[in-house]
Amino acid sequence: FDQSTKSIQHIHNEKDLFSLSDNRITDIYAGHPGEIWVGTRSGVFYSNRISSIFRKITYINDISLKNAYINAFAPDNNGRIWISTENAGIFIYDIPSGKIRPFRNAAVPRRCLNIRIFDRDLWIITDNGVFRINLDTNISKVFTETSDHKRIGYSRDVCRTRNGKVFIGTH
Repeated sequence: FDQSTKSIQHIHNEKDLFSLSDNRITDIYAGHPGEIWVGTRSGVFYSNRISSIFRKITYINDISLKNAYINAFAPDNNGRIWISTENAGIFIYDIPSGKIRPFRNAAVPRRCLNIRIFDRDLWIITDNGVFRINLDTNISKVFTETSDHKRIGYSRDVCRTRNGKVFIGTH
């Protein structure tokens, strides 16, 4: 949406290398001023204010995101973007160094529907419950049922209020 013209522009063009080549957007993250990260069912696209073109990120230091089904982005306070995927687990992209690495924790499944970071805790939404991992200790806790013993099945999102209460959106 362009504020000055009050118009909406469609940026999808499969034949244009500098456009979004996938029309199935799964998440959008506005990073530093002018940066846009777009998750799709076929990978990650990036644009900045200077170039105003989209670039598909296929490989970063030999790690492929070429056909990764991106579900969500979550920034942390250390200049990194955490990327959850439908089929390849979680990746951590370090913006200052331009390097990416997979996040390793034996408890984390490959199918991660959404992620959020609250303070030093990484919350991972899956279709088999919600994982909370402390980023300092790498200790995880899995939540699969509520306090009244109702199963937490397929979840889609999580948020935290100012007073620290965490809400989980489920089906």
